[in-house]
Amino acid sequence: ISYVVDKGLLKGVSEGSFAPNEDMTRAMFATVLHRLAGELAVSGENGFKDVKAGSWYENAVLWATEKGIVNGVGTGVFAPNRSITREQIAVMLYNYVKAMDLELPQNESEAGFNDQAKISAWATEAMQFMQKAGIIQGDNKNNCNPKAQATRAEVATMLHRFMEMIEG
Repeated sequence: ISYVVDKGLLKGVSEGSFAPNEDMTRAMFATVLHRLAGELAVSGENGFKDVKAGSWYENAVLWATEKGIVNGVGTGVFAPNRSITREQIAVMLYNYVKAMDLELPQNESEAGFNDQAKISAWATEAMQFMQKAGIIQGDNKNNCNPKAQATRAEVATMLHRFMEMIEG
């Protein structure tokens, strides 16, 4: 956790409190990716009725939308306060890799997860890519739990692996 906090990607939820067991929200994760990219400028318009002008996550969501990193959960809806799932994280990280023109080494011998059939069709490619890159790993039964909400600590672990790979 301290690695991603020291890098400025994740911040506490209040002074002196990181809340590692709290769920990560979609807005929080978009903000993390925006910070990772260097908080690049935003030029697009807000197409989401639930992303309020001036909100702490507005620029991050708009940037991530412009780059094709995130989509909404329905027409004009981003659901910023909804807990993010492991498969949504995989898709956003996968789209970040493509948008930022990065390469992650792939371990082609990875066999897949035991609960692979539970991965949504729209997330299958991203989950496989992130597993082969070693970013998303299975639990002690080799289940990826794609629909499970990710805690802030789990996201910190994934980001640490991701950062080590892209920084070399």
